[in-house]
Amino acid sequence: MIFSAADRLLPDLKHPRLWLSLQVFGMVAVGVLSLLPAPDMGGSDKLLHFIAYGAMSGGLALLLPNWGRRVLGAVLVALYGVLLEYLQGLTGYRMFDPADMLANAVGAVCGLALGLGPLVRGFRRIDAVLG
Repeated sequence: MIFSAADRLLPDLKHPRLWLSLQVFGMVAVGVLSLLPAPDMGGSDKLLHFIAYGAMSGGLALLLPNWGRRVLGAVLVALYGVLLEYLQGLTGYRMFDPADMLANAVGAVCGLALGLGPLVRGFRRIDAVLG
């Protein structure tokens, strides 16, 4: 359903279903990996949180057509991180960590910032070349 709506949601892209599929796959992968048992990495996983949520937010910023939707996308990515942290706390084998939520939110904001600059033009060129 969401992929059939991609053409309507992303009218300026030649391959909206491809890009939306990659975005959804990345977000699902982050969710699954966040909820699977994992070795304790201590505080060293903050950079991974930052990168993952920056990539998700940046990807949405590249896809979405205007500033308001891009900001909303970054907010939703950060809220996704909050949700996953709470779910981790319920698993019994993962840990709820507010510092992870902060790393997720900072990553989402940085991803938004990166997705607003020249990367958008480069992404649009790549999409056009694939067309």
